[in-house]
Amino acid sequence: MFRKTFYLLLIILGFYIYCLINYPYSFLQNSLYKEALSFYGSNISDFAEIKVVYNPGLRDLGIEKEEVRVKVFLPVDKGDFVVQINRALREGYNTLVECSAFDSFHTTSEGQILLKNMRDKAYRVVIFDGGHHLPTLGMNPDIIIMPEIKGYTAHSYMHDAIKIKAVLALAEKADLKTVIAVAPRWALVKDDANLRLMVERVLEQLEKRSSSASAFNFWADKRISKFNGLVFAYINYEYYENKDKLEGLIKRGGQNDITEIYLAFDYNKISQEDALVYANALETDLNIPVNIVNEPFTVFDVLWRKG
Repeated sequence: MFRKTFYLLLIILGFYIYCLINYPYSFLQNSLYKEALSFYGSNISDFAEIKVVYNPGLRDLGIEKEEVRVKVFLPVDKGDFVVQINRALREGYNTLVECSAFDSFHTTSEGQILLKNMRDKAYRVVIFDGGHHLPTLGMNPDIIIMPEIKGYTAHSYMHDAIKIKAVLALAEKADLKTVIAVAPRWALVKDDANLRLMVERVLEQLEKRSSSASAFNFWADKRISKFNGLVFAYINYEYYENKDKLEGLIKRGGQNDITEIYLAFDYNKISQEDALVYANALETDLNIPVNIVNEPFTVFDVLWRKG
């Protein structure tokens, strides 16, 4: 009886969040919702299993476990990313948790300068919930946490789910120096207390390794990165409409050492058929193997699909 009630409450909560995302009326975005989400997130994080599934060891920054101070940057945190991160560093935070916009910002030239400033002062943790995070693989954040549902990591409204095993295969192939952990999708919400506690639980499981400068020998530009001969790119409508721009960036980043290109598409704007045509044309133009790694699913699509 308890289990059925619990699942019913989850379904109701899921429907409410779906409405909140797709129909962002002010009466839905009330303080009661935020308080309920915070209560749920902070309590559920103690019970959920969080597994480290790829572990090259954590960079040793000389931070003891009792000295860890976690700062979470949520999607609702608007404003200048540089100002916010530098403020967190000045205030003594040494583990910075980033969601979509903050993570993507680091592929820009300004974001890469900020990365260099962060590097010796803090760990960078990315909440990886879909193909839009693909370029972060080439930039070797210290920790990636993926919310898992039926073998996928997926976003609530972006149609760009990616299989967990696909991300792990890419990590192995690129020899990433990033720790990757997986938590159940229902247990990970974009709430300060929830994400902070999840990160602390991951850190408790890790052993330190010597910091490797090679992990930062990457090239990146807006929504694209390259590491160890592999290119990771997120194709939004801008790149879809202007393939020449993407090809120019890849060539500028150094084409000769590229062995493969991996693409994730914004399926909110681009069909699977058009994505395949685009990938084949890119492969022909550059004479480099091109692979599509994500699928046009949201969390709800994955949850209700068969198989």
